[in-house]
Order: sequence, then C-alpha cells, then structure tokens
Amino acid sequence: MTQHNSFFREGQPAAVFKHKLLTDYLSLWTAKLGRLSPQGVTFLDGYAGAGQYEDGGHGSPLIAMRVARKFRSFQSPVDLQCIFVEKVPETAERLRQVIAREGNGLNVVGPLLGDLSGNLEAVLNEAGTKPLLAFLDPFGTSLPADLLLDQLMKRTKGAHTEVLLNFSIESVWRLGGLMQADPEFKRAGTKAAVERADTFLGGPWWHDIFVAARAEADARDSLGAAADAAAAVAEHFSAEICRRSKYEVLSVPVRKAPDRKPFFSLMLFHSNSAAKLPFVDSAARAHRVWRADYWERYADELNGGDVLFEFDVSDRQSEEEDRIRKQCQTVLEANLGELLQAHPAVDIATNVERIFGAMLGTAAEADLRVAWKHLHKAGVTANSPVGMKSLSRATVIRQQNAPPALRPTFDH
Repeated sequence: MTQHNSFFREGQPAAVFKHKLLTDYLSLWTAKLGRLSPQGVTFLDGYAGAGQYEDGGHGSPLIAMRVARKFRSFQSPVDLQCIFVEKVPETAERLRQVIAREGNGLNVVGPLLGDLSGNLEAVLNEAGTKPLLAFLDPFGTSLPADLLLDQLMKRTKGAHTEVLLNFSIESVWRLGGLMQADPEFKRAGTKAAVERADTFLGGPWWHDIFVAARAEADARDSLGAAADAAAAVAEHFSAEICRRSKYEVLSVPVRKAPDRKPFFSLMLFHSNSAAKLPFVDSAARAHRVWRADYWERYADELNGGDVLFEFDVSDRQSEEEDRIRKQCQTVLEANLGELLQAHPAVDIATNVERIFGAMLGTAAEADLRVAWKHLHKAGVTANSPVGMKSLSRATVIRQQNAPPALRPTFDH
C-alpha cells in the first residue's frame, strides 16, 4: 500500500489539526470578506485529494463545501466559490463523486485535473477580482516559489489574497540528512528529491543554511539538530517570500506529541494584520481538538492487549488541559505586560507574535482576554476587554504610573 493510499484510509493526527484550523479559519475569513465583497469570495484547494477519507473523515474539499453551504443558508447569503485541483486521475474521480454528493447548488469548479502550476491561469481567471484564500498542501510538490510570488500573490491589483501553506519541517530535515549522506547526488533518488525541494523553495539556497544550522545545533548537543536546521530553513523561506511579495506571515507550529519538535508549520501569508488573531484563535481550537485526539489514541495504547483493568486517562487529560490553559494565560500576561512597560499603548493585531510568544498556536483569544483582565485588575492597563466583541482591532492602553508587570513564576 502506498503512503498516499494509507493516508486516505484514516485521518492522520496531523490532518486532525490542519482540517480543524481550516474549518474555523475559512468560516471566519468568509464571514469577514463576504461582507465586503458582493460578488462573493473564492477558496482554492490546490492539492485537493479525494475529498473524504475512507474512514468517513472529512478532507479539505468536503470541509470547504460544508462551509459554503452554511453561508448559503444565511439571511444575507455569501457565495463561497470552491475551486479544486487534483493531479492524480483516480483521486480526482473519487473527489468528483464527493462533489456530486455534497456540492449540489454550490459554486464548485473542478476538480481541475493536473498540478496547480498548469491550472493556475484558469484558477485566477475563475476567481477574477474576488477575495481569494489559497490552501497549498502538501509540501515539496506544492506551487513553485516563483509562481507563488509572481502569479498567485501578484494577481489582479486590489484583489485580496491570502495563502495558507503547509511547510513540512520533517521533509526538510529528512532531505537535508539525505543530502549530507550523499553530497555528490550519486543516487538518482537523492538528486530528484532535492531538485523538487529546490523548485518549491526557490533555489538551492537552503542547502548551506541547513548545513550551517545543523552544525550549530550539533555544537550545542541538541537532540533535535536536524529539526532545528529544518526550522531555520522554514524561517528563511517565509522571510524571503515576505521580502519579495510585501506580504506578512504568521507561522503556527504543529507537533506529533506535546513534547516533540514541530514537524510542520502552517504559514498564513497575508496583507492585513487583522487576519492574525482570527488565525491564531483558529489554531488554538485546532490544537485543543488535536490534543483530545492525542489523549484518545494514548488511552487506546494503554488499554491495548490483555489488561485486567481499563486505564482511565480522563483525569490526567483534564489536569493537563488545566495546566496548559493557566500556562497560556500566565505567559500572555507577562508578554503583554513587558510590551506595556516599553510602550504607552499596544496594538494587538500588529503584536500578536510578541504577545503570544511560545504559546502561539496553543493560546486562544479567550486566554488573551483573561491576561488583559488580570493586568487591568492589577492597575497596569487603563482599559479592559470587557464588552469588546473581538480583540482583532483592539489597543491596550497603559495606565499612568502603572506598577511593573510581574514575570511568571515558572520557566516557559
């Protein structure tokens, strides 16, 4: 069985996170942009897959169509156009069946057969000037950097575009290791794999960055030297895309287990800071769903085989969730307090990364509200989030003669 077929038999843990984030963010994005765009909005799934796993789990096309149908039912409906591209004919046929079952009455284009590079012109013509959210997954065979920059991110002037890109840190560290083990590319497989990565990343620049970052991590005796080196490549890639496109990026790390290095990063390239907090909040909800899935799998492993008593992990799960929530709130309070020591006012949208810090992807907007309320109660802020529907455009104002913010009592 191929890895591709195995993947579509069961929603992998990574997909649990990815698809929950997509569900929530696509809904928020459609609601916001749909109000501003009478002609509707467009979602592009550039590597759509079969639409649904064999275990019944929803793939990204089915998620998008469910969101589109929800917005069709509103009193003031929004037309969410869904464009699906799929390269593998057999997979495209399965997706076509899902569309026939789920897409009746919706604005669905595709599946367009072939890779996204070959279909990009048709996609952009279909989208026209409507706001576009492009979902590019998987890594390595995704849209080459030059096309991403020169066509997708520079579409019709004034047309709002966001790109949600899955960057596989794990693929980079495996490719980097392969490249170091076979530096002269004597094995055909090595050369082909590295060349595909070069196309996606925009050239062979990443080779030297990976080698240097790995040597630095090895010098620190890092147990995750390859992962650290791959993360350095991911950071350089996103920075270069932003430099050349004038977009900003918000990257959310995803881990296989709570104590592991990130193995991929979901990068949102955007041109408006108002996108940041909704994306972070969607990631936090996705992280909670992912943790619940993790605990369910953990319980199954503990209870596998011949055991006299079933092991209940619910108490440990509850304790862990409570610990995570308190840690998020404490870290956010400390980070926001530090910013207020240096500035009389802090705009949340433009300071999301600094406020959330190590809790980016785990902490939610609700945790930020609690942190802000704590600072207000302590006399640090002149205003409070009470009564604010959303914090996306909020500004935290420092109280005159405010006491210094306290650091958290644990190492985060």
